[in-house]
Formats: sequence, structure tokens, C-alpha cells
Amino acid sequence: MSKPLRNSLAWIVFATFATAAAFWQAQVSVANDLKARHQTPPPPLKTRHAVRPPAVPWSGDYAARCETGLTERQIGWIIEDFKIAGLDQGIRVAPREEYLAQRRTQHRWYRDALADGLRLTPEQSAQATARLAERFDLAKADFIEALTIAPRSFEHQGKWYVVTGTAPIELLISPKLWILDPAAGLMPWDLCQLTPGQEKITWKRWYGNQADEASFLLPRPVITGGYGFQNLAPARLLAANSILPFLVGQQFKPAADPLATDHAAADLVSQIKTLHPAQLKILLLLEPAMAVQIEQALELAPR
Repeated sequence: MSKPLRNSLAWIVFATFATAAAFWQAQVSVANDLKARHQTPPPPLKTRHAVRPPAVPWSGDYAARCETGLTERQIGWIIEDFKIAGLDQGIRVAPREEYLAQRRTQHRWYRDALADGLRLTPEQSAQATARLAERFDLAKADFIEALTIAPRSFEHQGKWYVVTGTAPIELLISPKLWILDPAAGLMPWDLCQLTPGQEKITWKRWYGNQADEASFLLPRPVITGGYGFQNLAPARLLAANSILPFLVGQQFKPAADPLATDHAAADLVSQIKTLHPAQLKILLLLEPAMAVQIEQALELAPR
């Protein structure tokens, strides 16, 4: 065999082994990548729930839980969860997907608050989830359609800009607009089949014939007229009552003069501590700006 031929064969053998080795290495790399993707990631070294006691369902009824109220630590936990979920955000520069994700998270928060307040069964929670999913699909379609209709154009320093009004965004992410309208079909009794006992701690009977309920602190779900109604201040605290009624057993501390600021933080904390946890969750959902106010009040209130 001539020397050139031997050299050619040697190169062919070397190239074959090199190609096979490269292919094997690629397979190993892909396999390792797939294995890593399917492995459960290790738990974080420290989680924000580390200081919380184990979650134990409340064994009492709605009235008993209202009378128990909240501790400052529990209030802080609920506000923390609300902010981590991104529910304290308003209109901002963001893609439509972020707004849709926020609306979906609002639905989960609302369902969880009702499950906590009314002690929904798993079947009832599933019904509520399905109903809210239907409403989300409708809201999403309306939102996308509204964004594409008649955008306004204007010129600034030789450049043209297209601006969409904030009304579609407000309608999408403002729970006050899509929950408190009885015609929207999102009241607690619209979302799932409630028991008579559960219905008794909602406003269903009032909406049906405006009958008074002796155990309710206020005569109707939505109160207008500013500060001081039934010693509840600020007036926005009343938003919680629109879904989960305040009860006569909730001993709200009389509100101080709204113009006096010396004890404003302590008064607000006192009012919030009188709430059922689910009432606070509803309050934050309907009045997201309250999250910052309550958080600041917790920091300023004397211990």
C-alpha cells in the first residue's frame, strides 16, 4: 500500500471517530439538559412564609371569625400577598398580556376571599372558578377589541404617535367596575350554588327584596355620603361591606375627627383589625391604594 493511500485511510478513520465522538457528546448534552428541565428545582433557602404558622382552616363560623378580627401580623401577611401578586398595580406602561394576567390574578384572589369568608366546599370553589373563567374570556375579548378600535394619532416634534385611551384598561383591571354591578353576575351567589346558611351572610336577600338582616351592621351593601357612617373611616373601608357584610358583633372603634392626624395611623389599624380576613382581602381588591395606606399605618402606629 502506498504511503499516500495509507495517509488517506488514516485521515478517514480519524474523521470517523471524531464525528462519532462529537455526536455522542451532543447526545449527552441534550440528555443532561432534558434531565435538568424535568427535575424539581431545589427549594429556596428561605421563603417568605417561613415565619407563618401552619395553615389551619378556621373551624368557626363567619360571625365568630368577624368577632375575632385580625392581628397586625396577619394584616401584614395579607398585604404582602396582595403586593407580591401584583394586585396593587394600576394603569401603567405595560403590554396587554400583563393586564390580562392581572385580571386573571384578581379572579383568583376574589375566589379565594369568598372561599375563606363563606367556607366554600371544593365543589363550590370549582364552580366559582369555572364561572370566573367564562367571565375572563369575555373580558379578554372585549379588551382586545377595544384596544383596536379608533386609536388616536397625534404629532409631536415631527413624529406621529398612536395612543389608546385608558378606558379599556380601567374596565379590565378595576374590580369595582366588574364585581359591584349586580347585572355582571359575579356576586357570590352567582358564582356557585350556596347553601341557605352561606346565602344568609351575603346580600342576596337584600338584592332580592331589600329586606333588612338583623345581624348586619349596615342596612345596605353600598353606602354613600362620605366619612363617619357608623363610625367607619375612611369611607373606603366600606367597600369590603359591599361583598361580605359587616356584622353587629364587629366592634369598630369610633372614628376620630378625619381632620385630626395625630392618631390617624392608630385609628386606621384599629379599624382594619376589626375585619374578617376575607373582608380585608375584598377591601384590598376593590381599593388597591389602601394597601400602601394600611402598610404605612402599621409602621406608624404605636406598639
